[in-house]
Amino acid sequence: MNETKKCPYCGEEILAVAKKCKHCGEWLEEIEPEKKKISDKGTVQLTLQESYSSKIETKPAENEGYKSNVTLALGAVVLGSILSFANDFAQLYPSDTGGFFGQIVALGLISPSWIAVLLDGCGSTFLLWRAADSIRNHIITERQDDDASYLLLLKAVSILYCLNGLIFCFAEEGLFYWIAIVLTIIMVLLMTINGFLLKKEKNPLIASIGGALLVNVLIFIFMIKFLFITNYNSSFYLCFLFLENVAWICTMTAAFLFLQKNSSTK
Repeated sequence: MNETKKCPYCGEEILAVAKKCKHCGEWLEEIEPEKKKISDKGTVQLTLQESYSSKIETKPAENEGYKSNVTLALGAVVLGSILSFANDFAQLYPSDTGGFFGQIVALGLISPSWIAVLLDGCGSTFLLWRAADSIRNHIITERQDDDASYLLLLKAVSILYCLNGLIFCFAEEGLFYWIAIVLTIIMVLLMTINGFLLKKEKNPLIASIGGALLVNVLIFIFMIKFLFITNYNSSFYLCFLFLENVAWICTMTAAFLFLQKNSSTK
């Protein structure tokens, strides 16, 4: 006996293998392609959604290495600044071996000055170089122009900062010492120019980088005036060195925060 089924259109009994209803004349095969069409459409849509979700999930992973490098650079600046201050303190007060200051002297004596300069210099160079590129991209995006050529001077500051520190480590007198003095003056001038220009930017983090650069310049000028032009005093010298290190760390922290905030756009 032949198996039968009901027509989905008219409800009459028809053969199970029938392709067309003999009662209403509807073709039965058209139902399956329609279902397949809907199924295929749903599959494509699901695939696109999975692909989009995958891109969203992998984006933070792409910035993970960038953020890690920026964090390591800031850590190098902080550590280098601490070691640099310890070295200067140990040179001025080598006989102080008691209490907290004695620990600073011990730290300064066991750590060569060039290590501190390399940590601070390389970390600062990386942060300022990256910050200059990121600020330039931000300015171009906001203003729709390329009026950010002065940021090349910020890159020059980053190189001079590291170079001068190394020269002062190995050349306490002579021609290279005076070359370092001249380069330091140039660096301070460039920091002043960049400070004023960055301070005018509407972005608060960019403005804070400019403000921190200007604070560094002011501390440097007061250090020269009160310690070398007026009268040298070791206690005041250490105070100014401490303030200078703190101000520089604040400058690099502002650059770090700006890079962290804008890393999502990379």
